[in-house]
Amino acid sequence: MITVHVVFNAHLDPIWLWPWPVGLDSALATCRSACDRLDAHPDVVFTRGEAWVYEMIRRTDPALFERIRAHHQAGRWELAGGWWVQPDCNLPSGWGLAQQIALGRRWFDEHFGAAPDIGYNVDSFGHAASLPRILWEGGQRRYIMMRPQGHEMRLPARLFRWRGQADGPEVTVFRLARYNTHHLPTVEDVRQAASELPAGVSDTMFFAGLGDHGGGPTEEIIAWIRAHQDTIPGCRLEFSSPSRFFDAVAAHDAKLPEVVGELQHHAVGCYSVERGVKTAVRRAEQRLAQAAAVVGESASLDAAWRTVCFHQFHDTLGGTCLPSAYPSIYDQLGGAAAAAEEALVLQLRRTAAALPPAAQQRLVLQNASDLPFEGLVCAEAWMERQAWQPHWRLVDPHGQTVPWQLIDPEASLPGGLMASLVFPVTLQPREVTHLRIDTAPGQAASVDTTLSTASAAVQSGELGWS
Repeated sequence: MITVHVVFNAHLDPIWLWPWPVGLDSALATCRSACDRLDAHPDVVFTRGEAWVYEMIRRTDPALFERIRAHHQAGRWELAGGWWVQPDCNLPSGWGLAQQIALGRRWFDEHFGAAPDIGYNVDSFGHAASLPRILWEGGQRRYIMMRPQGHEMRLPARLFRWRGQADGPEVTVFRLARYNTHHLPTVEDVRQAASELPAGVSDTMFFAGLGDHGGGPTEEIIAWIRAHQDTIPGCRLEFSSPSRFFDAVAAHDAKLPEVVGELQHHAVGCYSVERGVKTAVRRAEQRLAQAAAVVGESASLDAAWRTVCFHQFHDTLGGTCLPSAYPSIYDQLGGAAAAAEEALVLQLRRTAAALPPAAQQRLVLQNASDLPFEGLVCAEAWMERQAWQPHWRLVDPHGQTVPWQLIDPEASLPGGLMASLVFPVTLQPREVTHLRIDTAPGQAASVDTTLSTASAAVQSGELGWS
């Protein structure tokens, strides 16, 4: 006899065939409906993930939020996933996915007193091999997914142990047959959920509830489950939740079949479309990671990370949303990147203000990356309407001449208003240095007129260089 843990849920895409405000309306309506079902049926349990959904409800309908909290405290509303949203699990950076988990955990700790320990990405389009370690480091040892589905990747069982690499950390994974039903459940749906179980395992999960545009369990679905509780041969249905299921199968964890490597492929075409959102998310992730390392945590950076993590959502980042949804997505991602840039700019100016006074113009440079930098830097200096003089030179903090070359400034103005300099720089991660423009009278600087990189050398006068 297989115990079928019926998990009532409502898969919600905050952005897909609608813009995000419509997704918010769906979340509000779905959670109101779920509370009504729980009020009417004391034995029913509802499962809901994504911190973003709860935060939007808290800010727009506090009374509904308190209803949810009351059902949770009664053990009848399960918090699943605990991430900010259900992101794409291939394209975000490693630190971006870590923020996805960290933001969600902090939010649930603050508002519910505990964060879910079960990862929950039932609709993400595939799962990178780096994910088990990220889950492990985020305190999550169990994971629920659906894609790739059975016709896309053969797995040894519906319940298995997953490692990204042979010597990496391990998580226990359940692959759903489906995450919701757009109709009343059928006997075949239940049988499919009860198939492909490992030897000795007599528990499975069956997800039910209207979606994808919200809805959750209906009175008709609840009645169907009651009517079929003991009528399907070999199966017994009970209202349950992911945590109850994983607790029931915990004794089998060590004997489950093992899968090593990434879980692919689904919707491969989406990874070649809407390039702009992919580069915008990555750019914002990188700038925010730099700002956090240089400046530290702040409310503005935390808010910017929430925006970026929201747009890591699998349909958004995958490029499968309506075209009309993307203008506001780009606006929000631009705002997140701008917040990181502002934090970095202000911090560098604070650093520059603390340097000893200098009588000559100074260029202050910082490598905000976590990797060493060695390459060419271009900087434009305001020369007070003086053309660059032959005896001027660029010097380092020790007074040594730095090789430099003049190029045409971006602003084409007469009279040498701007001096655009290209010069080599080597900086360690987070290192700050400064150079001076030495205009003191003296001998002309003896400087090689060729600046070379590993792949090219530019001679004075080439390609419009002066």
